[in-house]
Amino acid sequence: MHKKLIQAALRPLGYYLRSTKHFGDGYWQDLVTLMAKQHSGAKVMFDVGAHHGETLAAAKEKLPLATIHCFEPDPESFEILRSCAAGFQTVRLHPMALGAAPGRAEFHRNSESMTNSLLPTSTASLVGDYAELTLTKEVIVVPIETLDAICAREEIHWIDLLKTDCQGYDLMVLQGGRGMIASHRIGLITCEVIFDQEYDGQGRFHELLGFLDAHGYIFMGFYNMARNRQNECTFCDAIFSRPSQTADSKDAPFPKHESGAA
Repeated sequence: MHKKLIQAALRPLGYYLRSTKHFGDGYWQDLVTLMAKQHSGAKVMFDVGAHHGETLAAAKEKLPLATIHCFEPDPESFEILRSCAAGFQTVRLHPMALGAAPGRAEFHRNSESMTNSLLPTSTASLVGDYAELTLTKEVIVVPIETLDAICAREEIHWIDLLKTDCQGYDLMVLQGGRGMIASHRIGLITCEVIFDQEYDGQGRFHELLGFLDAHGYIFMGFYNMARNRQNECTFCDAIFSRPSQTADSKDAPFPKHESGAA
């Protein structure tokens, strides 16, 4: 009754009262809730596209005991990330990119480091709302490894949370983790999704959804939606969960490693 009275008072003012524990309202709140349902052991997280440690700082607050592997190919950003990680005993830093296949590739350093990418900035982006942020100022060459190869080398058989924020390269990161994904050894996957054309060759949402859906992963929702001046959706974070009926395979032998993007 009290809630109905408050709702009636707030409605003319353009407000709506709802519990902050409502699923879908909080990115980290929902990640932690979903992660708690996976297994009770020590948590492992991969932060791919770690930049300056923004996600690392949030993760260490929410998951203080988790082992976090951070991947950042940009040399300047990596040094800032290193400073952010100082004092954390369970953080592993990797100065490299992850992709569909191992090797080396051109990395585009842009006017705003958060827009750095393995993909070139599209012509459309250079005349859009983010033009001054995505202008490339330098191209360097960086090492690339695959997620499956890293897991095999580090003997990681289970990842609680895989986060990718790779400026259009997220699909390629997932393709390089096909072994872990196909065997449902990743509990949760959260990817940046770009809806407008910011980079040439960027993965589209329907491709991300199709790839993960083909391996049984379930789309849980969009978070942190950004819009341009025309109120069009430009980018956000998406969360996917492995099938709830999947048996816990975190201690099983690592699957045969396959490289390649197919």
